Amino acid sequence: QEVPPPPANDDCSGATPIIIQTSGFTCENPILVNTAGATQSPQKASCQPANNEEDDVWYRFTATTPKIRFIYDDLQQLLGSPNNIGYAIYQTNCPIGSSTFLCSNSLGFNSGKIILTDFVPGSEYLLRLWSTNNDNFASFTMCLQAVITPENDECANAIVLQNGAGFCTQPVITNLFDATTSAGFSNAPSCRGGARTEDVWYKAIIPATGNLVVETSPANATVTDLVMVAYTGTCGSLTQISCDDNSNPNPAPAAGHPRIVFSGRTPGETIYLRVVATSENNMGRFAICATDTTTSILPAIAPAGTCLPTTTLFISDSLANGYRWLPVFDNVGRIVAEVYPNSAVKDTLHTSLFVNETGTARAREGKYYADRNIAITNTKMDIPGRIRFYIKQDEINALREVDSTVAGITNLQLRSDTVACSPQFEKQVYSHVTTWTNYANNYYLQTDVIRLGQFFTDGKCGPVITWNGNKNSNWHDPENWDCGGVPWVNSQVIIPSGRPHQPAISQPVEVKKITVQQNTSVTIQSGIPIKVNGQ
Repeated sequence: QEVPPPPANDDCSGATPIIIQTSGFTCENPILVNTAGATQSPQKASCQPANNEEDDVWYRFTATTPKIRFIYDDLQQLLGSPNNIGYAIYQTNCPIGSSTFLCSNSLGFNSGKIILTDFVPGSEYLLRLWSTNNDNFASFTMCLQAVITPENDECANAIVLQNGAGFCTQPVITNLFDATTSAGFSNAPSCRGGARTEDVWYKAIIPATGNLVVETSPANATVTDLVMVAYTGTCGSLTQISCDDNSNPNPAPAAGHPRIVFSGRTPGETIYLRVVATSENNMGRFAICATDTTTSILPAIAPAGTCLPTTTLFISDSLANGYRWLPVFDNVGRIVAEVYPNSAVKDTLHTSLFVNETGTARAREGKYYADRNIAITNTKMDIPGRIRFYIKQDEINALREVDSTVAGITNLQLRSDTVACSPQFEKQVYSHVTTWTNYANNYYLQTDVIRLGQFFTDGKCGPVITWNGNKNSNWHDPENWDCGGVPWVNSQVIIPSGRPHQPAISQPVEVKKITVQQNTSVTIQSGIPIKVNGQ
């Protein structure tokens, strides 16, 4: 084969000037390196084998930061067998000996990246590149990037997390991408072997209750898997007390994030938290939050208002609030609802609250609902998210007084209408599958939503109630009915065949209608009045 002439930067004196690029996962403007026709420079680098002839090319650059990332990609062997890329960096003029600032004869194959350290910003350096072993010509792309390490790259500079009362109100947003491995932490975390070791640090102060929850969440859909390790002690003398990988209870991309619960700790104790990524793709932006969910310090549920303006929420990558619960407060800091957008699409959520001062229930088409309505609307597309709707016990009691099918929180459901904030519902009403959770002496209901709107609460039982008899024969036990509530004056009751138990009535009953299907029966205790008011 005919060997091409040497490239213009074959020798140090002809080094090609290059500019340091901004930090990123890939090169913004990749530089094509081609050693075809290159020859070995007179002075070997300190890491080059004595018996090899390394055909090299030269570049020069001015450092802008103390750390520089070297990225290379798409290594193509032009002559010879595939080999490593070698590099040497010099801090002086063209070398007259083997001494180098940095040197490696085995950077890697095909593609990779490495962070180089101890540069002096403003100083000029020479970069020498080659494909290892004799008579090997190769081409590849490369760039140099300025690395600006996060402010909390080391334990000594750990960011203090502000503790929220019950809710995440002050998330801290940081970036793992330019982080480095702290001294003494070169091994992967104990709860996730194979994870990376580059880390960022935080510290949390245990509140007076002795309880705290610390959780990370994505800033966007790319950072899906992090690990968090907790320590006591001081920087340089830390003792691990917990390690977590995937305890964030929310759906992907948050499901791979960590969550550590501290309970019964000493008030005022400092906990150090180290966060690492499981892979290079996860070394991006994320949020971390500390909250105290102790019952005694939880904010009260907003009690009343007439279309009261509440919190305006913003969805944005820069706020890292697409994949975490966003609390909705009233104008004095009482909780109304929470929204989990499950999307990083930029949007604005507008909310308002209506609660009747008397705490009474209202009726729509013969069905009662609790007199608490929260309107949540957005400006753009529907979101595949979740909501939590906070409701007081006395409002549930008021609903039970007018609708005896409401056995309690267990058979309430969330519904939504498309009207704006209003005490009445007039348009299309949607029902949502609902779960519930205690909130101090009250509750919140949670559901998945496709569209936002005005949310309210009523009983799961509609006008038709069907017997299931799963528990026993007691007509008056809510668990024996399909909707979890006992029939009342407006109920049309169906007793189907094939159930494990047949109903028995031992207390006065008034319903609208009873349909007893073939091969079934209803037993009525002697002397108990039964009124069927619509049949």
